[in-house]
Amino acid sequence: PETIKLFLPSQIPAEYRVQNTIVDIEVKLRVGQAFDALSSLRSQHMHTHAMALIESAKRKTASIATKYTVSCQTLISLVGLDGIDPQLKELRDRDVRTLSDPEISEDKQDSHTQNLGEGSRALSWIWMSAAGNGDNETHEALRVEWMKLRARKERWREEVLLLCEEMRRVLAFCEHREAWWIDLSHSQTSLSLPQLEGNKAYTLRQASLQQSRQKHFQSLWNNIL
Repeated sequence: PETIKLFLPSQIPAEYRVQNTIVDIEVKLRVGQAFDALSSLRSQHMHTHAMALIESAKRKTASIATKYTVSCQTLISLVGLDGIDPQLKELRDRDVRTLSDPEISEDKQDSHTQNLGEGSRALSWIWMSAAGNGDNETHEALRVEWMKLRARKERWREEVLLLCEEMRRVLAFCEHREAWWIDLSHSQTSLSLPQLEGNKAYTLRQASLQQSRQKHFQSLWNNIL
């Protein structure tokens, strides 16, 4: 008897199940197991600061993620996709990340490694699902991350304002240089006639270049300024 394998309801086809009460018990078990796995997954990411423990933490994280996936698959086989808690979503590899790790789509992976910018950031749903529980540690981590995101947003807003001001000054500078070259074309009165003609042709050419440059920049930035 000690060696007889006992099957859970999820391992038995529905037509062979005698009592549905046992199914309800396993459903409760699997729901608890799935939520415990999510909690462990979040905790695991919050305690992987030491470099010596990173590889071990990755293996443990993968194991917890597998446990969560198995629990959800079992729940689906028992009660169907519509019968499980909506917080228990499909867990993809890109969902298993820390609070500070940005979400990067596969088609942007190569460009992301080449660019210096941070790009957009989005929290993984595993952290959003923790918002309603009583995990004070997770709530504190979310609050800290929110403050970091808010500070980042304000910093980028300031960068946009500075960039717009730089654009405006470039246009003003081009306009100023154009006027400066035009004034210079009329100021050299002590030169000979050939020199005056050459000076006027050169200065007006420079003024035209400044005007063309301003119009070019204006066309590039017209939708921004």
